Parts: sequence; C-alpha cells; structure tokens
Amino acid sequence: MANDELNVFCLESDYATTKMWNDIPKTNFDGYPTTIPVKRKIPEIAQIQDSKKLDKNDTQDNYRNFQISQYANAFIENVGLQGLRYVFMRNTTWTRRLIWLCFLLAGSAYCVYVTISNVNNFYDYPTITTTTTHYVTQLDFPAVTICDYNIFQRSRITQKEYDMLLDMYMPYEFMYNETGKDPERYNHVDMAELMINASFSYDLDFCFYHSLSCNKSHTYQQLRDVGNCITFDPSQHGFYSYQHLPGREGGLNMGLAKFGQQWTPGPFMNSQGFIAMVHEPGEEVVMVENFGTNVPMGYIVNLVVSKTDVTLLPPPHGQCGTRSLQYFDKYTQVACQQECGLRQYISYCGCKLAYMRGENTTKTCNSIQLRACSTNFFANLSSVGLDLCDCPPECQKTKYEVKATHAKYTNGTRDLVLGAFPGFDVWEGALEIRVYFAKMMYKTQIQEVAYSVEKLLCDFGGAAGLFLGASFMSIMEILDFLCYVGWFTSVKIWKTRKQEHSVKPSDTCSE
Repeated sequence: MANDELNVFCLESDYATTKMWNDIPKTNFDGYPTTIPVKRKIPEIAQIQDSKKLDKNDTQDNYRNFQISQYANAFIENVGLQGLRYVFMRNTTWTRRLIWLCFLLAGSAYCVYVTISNVNNFYDYPTITTTTTHYVTQLDFPAVTICDYNIFQRSRITQKEYDMLLDMYMPYEFMYNETGKDPERYNHVDMAELMINASFSYDLDFCFYHSLSCNKSHTYQQLRDVGNCITFDPSQHGFYSYQHLPGREGGLNMGLAKFGQQWTPGPFMNSQGFIAMVHEPGEEVVMVENFGTNVPMGYIVNLVVSKTDVTLLPPPHGQCGTRSLQYFDKYTQVACQQECGLRQYISYCGCKLAYMRGENTTKTCNSIQLRACSTNFFANLSSVGLDLCDCPPECQKTKYEVKATHAKYTNGTRDLVLGAFPGFDVWEGALEIRVYFAKMMYKTQIQEVAYSVEKLLCDFGGAAGLFLGASFMSIMEILDFLCYVGWFTSVKIWKTRKQEHSVKPSDTCSE
C-alpha cells in the first residue's frame, strides 16, 4: 500500500474512532443506556493529525480502556452493595466520601467477624436432642432376664466341687494362700459347663403374662455375666409381644422359690437374692451385673418400665456407628465390647470368661487363672497400653428404664405358707417379680443437627444484608465484575505480548 493511501486510512480510522467515542451513551451495569450522555472533550481530526499519528491497535486499545472504565463506573453505581457508590461519588466532598468509607469498612469488618464466628460454630458440630412423648394403645413388651447371685447350688454339686469352689472364691484378699499350690490345678475344669449343670433350676412357683398362665417352657436359660440365667421373651415363645393394658394385669408376674440351704462359694457369694434386667427382645448380649436391678428374697418387687427409642447421629455431629462382629449377627455396643474383651482375655490370660462367645477350642478361665493373669494384664496397661475397643454406640436403639419398688411379705402370709409347707420360710426362699408398663406411652429421643449449612448461609445473608445491604445476587454481581475485569486484563496482556514479539511494518501508519 502506498504512503498516501495508508495515511488516508489512518485519518479515516481516527475520525471513525473519535465519532464512536462521542456517540457512545453512558451504560448501566445491566447493559442498558441511560439518558445521561457521556461528556468527553473530543479534539478535531486535524489536531489529531498534527499532534499524533495513531495506528489501528492503539485506537482499539484506547477504546477498550474507555469501555472497561465505563463498565466499572456502571458497576459502582448499580451494584447491590449499599454505600459503595457514595465512596466513589465525584460531585461530593471528600469528608462525606471518607465518612461513607468508614461506614463501609466497619460494616464489612463486623460482617466478617460474625461470619467467622458462625463458621467456627458450624465446625463445632453442635447438636440438639428432641424428646417427644407418644401415647399409644399398645407397647412392645420387653424381655426380662433374672439371675441368681448364688451361681452354684449346693444340692447340685459334690463335696469335691464344693471344696474346689471354696478354694477358688475366697471372699477377701487376706484369705488367699497360694503358697505351695499348683496355679494350674483346676485348669482341667470347664467352668462354663459347671455353671450350667450346677445352677439354680428356676422352677417357677407361678407365672402370669397378660393375666394368662405361663410356665418354664416359655423361658430359656443362657450363660450371662452372673451365671446361668433365665430369660422371658414373649417375642420368641408365641405370646403376644405387646402390652395393651397398663399396670401389672397387662404385664408379667412371676414367682420363684428356693427350698433348703443352697449357698455355695462363688463370684457373688456375698450377695443374697436375685438380679433382674429388662432389655430389648432378642438381644444377644445382656450385661446383667452392670445394668440390672437387685431383687431381694422375701419381697414382692415391682419393676415399672418406661421405654425410650433413641436415634443418634454418626460423625462428625455424633459418635454412633456400626462395626462388623465375628460372633454376633447384630451390632450393639455391648456385643462389640464383649468381643473386644474376649481378645484381651485370650491375649493376656490365654482363656475366656464362661459367658463369652468364641471358638469352642478356647478354654474358660477359673478364678485362680484370672488372679494370676491380672498382674500381667495391668503391667501391660501401664507399659504399652491396651488395644482400646473401638465400639461406638448404635445409631438406633431402644432403652428401658426401670423404677423398682418392693414390699416384704407380711407375717400372715409367712405363717400361712409355713402351715402349708413346713420348713419353708417365704422371707428366706420366696420372691415375686412384677414387670409392667404403668402408662401406655413411650418416648423418642432424636439427636439432630443444631447448626446446618442452611442456617449458616441464612446467618451470613442476614449479617451481609444488615451491615452491607448485600444479598446473594450482589455477590454474583461482584463475581461477574471480577471475572470481566480478569478476562479484559488477560486479553490485554496477551495482545501486548503478541505485539511485542510479532510487529510488522505494514501494520503501522506512517506519515
């Protein structure tokens, strides 16, 4: 292209660009023009030709800079952030702009402070527990386990076995005398088998459920932590599994009797009577010693039951969970702890407790073995520590609370029974247990998230709206503006670098 033609092209480009600047209306942030024209001093084309010769790239860059300036002004005036436009307002005093800047900074600082506090509260994972009472016409009746503290009955063991038990279960430490004795002298004895064969027979004197007669065939016996115990579970023996009538008439009424002197040495030899526990039907592991209620002989005992269904949250808000168990089909925290205890006993004692599940080849511990291995057990506890049991509570469980009341048999009843059964004293050998719901109601306890993501966002929006007048759409406008500025800056840098590396003489307007 000749120089004259190139100069004409440059002049036309300057004129077109200048006219474009003059004709551009002032635009809002939303892209629509306002009625306010852009006041810009435009020099004449001749003055431009005399003072500076612009090339096409300079013209386009100047126009882009003007466009981003207009976009920024529109953003400041229209963004949904109260007070921002007063800070950048040109037709006002610096004092007013400074005051608005202080307001804007103070509101922003307090909004940030409130937001940080709310975020910290959110990551504390607070929870609330909602308790609700439900009144119903029927309630699922629980299972009842009853254990005799006198694990071995005198009439069911030999004199040799009695002497062995006396040697094993000395009630006080000062009575122990292992000098010259073989610590493994009773290792051949299967304590689980002895507990089953020598336990209390649990012959029921009487039994009523739903005011209907029941008997021992409606119960089953199983080794627990308090010896061989009897369990009444209506869900497993064809009975109605619910109580529909409040009070003892709709519950379980059971009588037990002991004839003759049956005391023998044992792990609970200092306690007299029975211990009873109300638990969930079908529960595989029942720790009667820890959660049971003592039931003395010679009394009529009322166990008034209240039921609560508990729902817990898993981490991070709660601690409930589940684990795969080796010897139990259903996970419960108690079953998990028993398996953990089984591993500890086998590791430190080489045996297991009589009531524990496990491999049939694992022998059961007797009292002498437990005393011998306890030294090693607690020594390892202080030196290397124990394999801690990771047994979280189950997320869904039913909890039964028991309120026990009792009244002793009267002298008249005692005399009547002595007349009918000479030598049998109800004060020493009789017991009546009543288990029932006093009211047809149960409770639910549900652990819930106290501060959710939705509440966190609402609190953030409230703080932003109160102190800054901002909303979710305001945040979107700010992000949109930042993206636009970032895109514009990136394009400008990219084109600048491209021009620096590839400048062609033909692209430049010459005189």
